[in-house]
Amino acid sequence: MDHDFCNDVEKSYQRKVYTAYLNAVPTVEENKYREYSTFDAFPTTLAAMGVEIPGDKLGLGRNLFSKTPTLIEEYGLKHVKKELEKRSDFMISLGQIDKESAFIQKEEKKKEKEEKKKKEAEEQSKKIKETQRK
Repeated sequence: MDHDFCNDVEKSYQRKVYTAYLNAVPTVEENKYREYSTFDAFPTTLAAMGVEIPGDKLGLGRNLFSKTPTLIEEYGLKHVKKELEKRSDFMISLGQIDKESAFIQKEEKKKEKEEKKKKEAEEQSKKIKETQRK
C-alpha cells in the first residue's frame, strides 16, 4: 500500500478489522454489533471449530458466539487500554527488556505526542486567524 493511501482519511476515523467465521459450528446467540479486540479471536476461532470453552473465556478473550461480554464491552476501550499500558516487572523480565530505556522511550513518545498536539493546535489557530482576516 502506498505511504499516502490514508492521507485523505479523517483523523477521527476509527479503523477496524473485518472478521468472518465461515462454516462455524456454533451460531450466534444474539445477532448484534459487538465491540471486540484481537484477544477475542482466540476463543472465538476455537469455538468456531467446535471446541467447547467453559465460561466462554480464554486468556483476555471472549467467545464472540456467546453472550459473554468482551473486555471492551464490559469496561470500555479507554479503561482496557489504560490497564494494558500499565508497567509490569514480570512482562519486562519475560521480554528481557532494559527497564530504564523502556520507560525513557515511553516518556519520550508521550512528550513527542504532546508537542505534536500543541503544534497542530497552533496551526489550526493560525488558519482560523487567517480566515478571519479575509
